[in-house]
Amino acid sequence: LSNVLLLALPIYSLQIFDRVLLSRSMDTLWVLSAGVLIALVCAVLLELFRGQLLLRVANRLSLQFEGRLMGELLLRASRQGDRSLQSVRDLGALRNFVSAPQGLVALIDAPWFPIYLLVVYLLHPVLGHAMLAGALALVLIAWLTERLGSPLVKSAGEAAQQAQRRLDSMVHGSDAILAHGVVPQAANHWGQAQHESMSIGSQAAATNGNFASAAKATRLLLNVLLTALGAYLAARDQITMGAMIAANIITSRALAPLELLIGASRQLIGARLSWQRLGEVLQAGSEVPATRLPAPLGRIDVEQLIYMPPGAAQPTVKGISFKLEPGVFLGLIGPSGSGKSTLARLMVGILQPRSGLVRLDGADVLAWDRADFGKACGFLPQDVQLMEGTVHQNIARFTETSDEEVVAAAQAAAAHDMILRLPQGYMTPVGPGGLALSAGQRQRVGLARALFGSPAFIVLDEPNSNLDTDGETALADSLSRAKERGATLVVISHRPSVLGLADQLAILVDGQLQQMGPKQDILKRTQPQAVGARNVA
Repeated sequence: LSNVLLLALPIYSLQIFDRVLLSRSMDTLWVLSAGVLIALVCAVLLELFRGQLLLRVANRLSLQFEGRLMGELLLRASRQGDRSLQSVRDLGALRNFVSAPQGLVALIDAPWFPIYLLVVYLLHPVLGHAMLAGALALVLIAWLTERLGSPLVKSAGEAAQQAQRRLDSMVHGSDAILAHGVVPQAANHWGQAQHESMSIGSQAAATNGNFASAAKATRLLLNVLLTALGAYLAARDQITMGAMIAANIITSRALAPLELLIGASRQLIGARLSWQRLGEVLQAGSEVPATRLPAPLGRIDVEQLIYMPPGAAQPTVKGISFKLEPGVFLGLIGPSGSGKSTLARLMVGILQPRSGLVRLDGADVLAWDRADFGKACGFLPQDVQLMEGTVHQNIARFTETSDEEVVAAAQAAAAHDMILRLPQGYMTPVGPGGLALSAGQRQRVGLARALFGSPAFIVLDEPNSNLDTDGETALADSLSRAKERGATLVVISHRPSVLGLADQLAILVDGQLQQMGPKQDILKRTQPQAVGARNVA
């Protein structure tokens, strides 16, 4: 409708020159002027409406995909070690492309070119031929822009990602960089990738600018050609002056989207590449909806579990199998690098095994609905990280819940008194941008988060690595209470205060289950020099 209304201006010019000036009828002039004014006001209002509509579409696009995208990014970070936020930037780029729709509107308007061309042909075939020739020239320029510019834009994007990855790794390793006094070397390492990105980006911008200038020159030359041809035809009485002016206006309007597409080619190519990358991420993460299962009792079956990290030549978990009945406390010990943390992450479904599986109450942990599994599982990683928010939100896992449940989880973790001593108690901001808790405090809050909701299956990785004597005593009390209520526990530790509560012990060496059985039997068979045995005894 917007494109149809914009035909009002050339029709108005045609009528003014061919009717009003000849008849000198002021009534006709006022009626035509009022009509074209109404049409143009409507066209402007439609443009404003389209802009608002596309802004809402952009927001809808972001809302539709951000949840799925975040889930896939977290899975990639855990399973593949890929912590790149490129997909988030791609989604932002797509949203900007739709909400600031210079290139998108040009795509919408471009298909109207045949209608405008037909109108010009009706005015005179020669003018139509000239308009078609100009359009073909612009199409050729657009094709060359895509052909030559697309590889440059893609390479520039990849170089920018490389520079961002280097910067991210340096920010995470800032302590070592500062301690070793290698800030200039680190900056140079990042600068090399940044300079490459800038260099390729400049080439892409220059290529786009050159073709945009060529497109503008082509359109200006076409306007001159149409004016000359129109004047020639008008002088030979083959068309009127109004038709000549109308043809110029229609041609400018018809070719504007093509010229705009060439000028915005870098934006268009970038949006297409972002869409392709997003499609790959979301398609790789698309899964069949899981069947909702009843709350589990906590029975664990590990069956021939093999895990090989991305890019590794050898597996780090090698054919491990064992079973745990509900309410059993398993202590997992072994030397550093033996695969204990990897096994813990496999058991809670963070990592995906190369082969084999882990079952919770008979169902593969990867096949569970993740929300349901999360309610049944409590996990404390070795490196406890808190999300930006309050202590209350972190313990509640950012779900809507009652204060009583949060306090109960903190009390179960023996963290309630510690939390009350914080500046704002449970409402104390923590995580990035919040209060910097000590490692021991983070571990206590993380344990409360793991125990939130009284899960049936609890996996703790070195839960007492940063605790003092009082903290270890509180941890042992927490585990005793969890065991008494029937939770299945798997705890990685070497300290007797925790493993003394274990029903069974498992020794992991080089990714293999060396020994497993009742605690006393394992201690009898294990030499004092064995991993953790002296402390456990």
